[in-house]
Amino acid sequence: MAVTTYDLNKGNIKLSSNFLLSEFRTPGHNIIILDDDIVPTLNKIIEGLKSYFGIEVGITHINAGYRTPAYDRQVGGSGAGPHTTGKAVDFYFRGADSKPIKAIYGLCVAQLLNIKGIEKIMCSADASIHIDVNFRSAYWRTYQARNANGAFVYLSVPDFFTSSFAKTANINSPVTTSPPAITGVNVTLIRKGYKGAVVKIWQQFLKDKGYDIGKYGVDGDFGGATDAATRKYQKDKGLTVDGWCGKLTWKSAGYICE
Repeated sequence: MAVTTYDLNKGNIKLSSNFLLSEFRTPGHNIIILDDDIVPTLNKIIEGLKSYFGIEVGITHINAGYRTPAYDRQVGGSGAGPHTTGKAVDFYFRGADSKPIKAIYGLCVAQLLNIKGIEKIMCSADASIHIDVNFRSAYWRTYQARNANGAFVYLSVPDFFTSSFAKTANINSPVTTSPPAITGVNVTLIRKGYKGAVVKIWQQFLKDKGYDIGKYGVDGDFGGATDAATRKYQKDKGLTVDGWCGKLTWKSAGYICE
C-alpha cells in the first residue's frame, strides 16, 4: 500500500477508533510518514486478541512509529531503517486490568490471521512487538530468544511454547477458540440487491456492532442502508471499501465461509 505524509500542524487526526496520529510521531517533530498498512494491521491484532483469546485491549502504546534518520541513529538505529520510511512500528497493549498483554498472544493472532513481518522485540517476557510491512512476501511467525550460548535465535510460534525460555518465563500456550461457523447457508458473497437468510445474519452482525442498518432493521433485504453500513464497516477495518460482503469481509467479522 501507499505511504502517507502527515503534518500535525494541520491537526491531530484520528487514524482509527484506537489510534491518534500523534502516537506515531518522532519526539519534537510534526511531520509523520506512515505506511497505510500499519494502523489496519494494529486494529486486526486488537480484534484478534478479543476474538481468539477473549483479551480486551484497554490501552494501546506505540513505542516507536516514524523516526527521522537523526532520531533513528540517536536511539541506536542505522538512520535508514524501516522506521525512517514509515514502514515499521513498535507497540504493546494493556488489557482491561491495565496489565501488559504478553507479546506471544499478539504473535499468535498474527499467525492465525496471516499477518506478515512481525516479531517479538528482544529476549524477555514483556509485551513489545515489532511490525515491518516491508516483509509482505514472507511470514516471520517468529519469537526472538537466546540459545544456550547467548546468541539470538528465532523460534516459530508453535515451537516457542515448548522452549525452556517459555517455561522459565512461565508463559503457557494460550487456548485458541475457532471463529463461529455458519452452517447450512452459502456466505461466499452478498451485496446490495441480495435477499435471504444470509443477509439477515450479516445485518444482525452489523447491528450488534453498532452500525446503522436503517429503519427496517434485520429484514433480509440488502438495501441502501445495509450497503452504507457495510462500506463503513469495511473502512473501519481497513478492508477494500466496495460494499461486497465476500470472504475477506466475512472473515474479518469472525465467520468461516463454507
